[in-house]
Amino acid sequence: MTNGHPYQDADYDLYALGALRGEECAAIESHVASCDECAQKLAQARGRIALLALAVEPVEPSPGAKEALLRQLHATVEGHEGRRAPEPARVRFRAAGWWTAIWAPAAVAFACITIFLVVENRKIAQQIDAMHADVAQLQAQVQDAQSNVALFSAKDTVRVALAPSKDFRGANASVRYNARLGKAFYSDSISTPAPPDKSYQLWLVPADGKPISAGILSPSAGAGSEMFVSVPPGTTAKAFAVTVEPTGGSPQPTGPKILVGGM
Repeated sequence: MTNGHPYQDADYDLYALGALRGEECAAIESHVASCDECAQKLAQARGRIALLALAVEPVEPSPGAKEALLRQLHATVEGHEGRRAPEPARVRFRAAGWWTAIWAPAAVAFACITIFLVVENRKIAQQIDAMHADVAQLQAQVQDAQSNVALFSAKDTVRVALAPSKDFRGANASVRYNARLGKAFYSDSISTPAPPDKSYQLWLVPADGKPISAGILSPSAGAGSEMFVSVPPGTTAKAFAVTVEPTGGSPQPTGPKILVGGM
C-alpha cells in the first residue's frame, strides 16, 4: 500500500502495457473508478506508454508469444502463492508487486534502449549519406582533373592565340583546344572588369553552324582570368572570340568583339 492506495505507481504502467490479467486487472479498474488520484496516475501511465509506442518502429511479435509469457509468469506466481499460502487479498497485491519489481524496469529499459538505437541509426544513416555525397564530389573532381591533364598532354591539342581589338590593346589571350575531348583551356591578361551591367563572354566559332558559348569570363584586377570549358566533343572550331554581352551572357553574340583568334 502506498500513501493509502493499494498499488504502486509502476502497477499502472503494467496495466497500460496490458501485462495484468484477471483479478489484478479488475482490482485496479475497480479502485480507479472511485479514486480520482489513482485514475489520474493511470491516465499518465497510458500517456507514457503511448509516447513510447510512437517513438519506435512497430514490431509484430510472433503469434502466441505474449500469451505464453504471461502463462509462464502466472504459473510462477501461483507457485509462490502455493508455498507461502498468504491471505487471498494480499496475494493479489504481492503478485502485483512482484510483477512491478521485475517487468516495469525491464519494459522501461527496453523502450529506452530501442529509442536510443533508433536515434543512433538515423544519425549513422545521415553520416553515411553525407560521406557518399563527399565521395561522389571527390570522384567528380578527380575526373575533371584527369580530363584537364589529358587536354594538355594530348598530341592533338592545339593552341590558338587571340588578338585584341584597338580598345583592348595590350591585352592578350590564348585557348588550348582539343576537339576530340571537347575540352578547352582559356587564359587572358585582361585587367579591366566588364562595364556595369555587362559581361565578357567566350565563344567557339564552329566550322559549321552558330557560335557556341564557352562561358562567362571573370577577370580580376591585374590578374586576368583562366578557366576550363567543355563543348560538344568532335566540334571542329575555326575561331575563338570574346565579346561584351549583357550581364550573365547571351545565347548568341550581340556585342563588340574584344579578342579574336582563328585556327
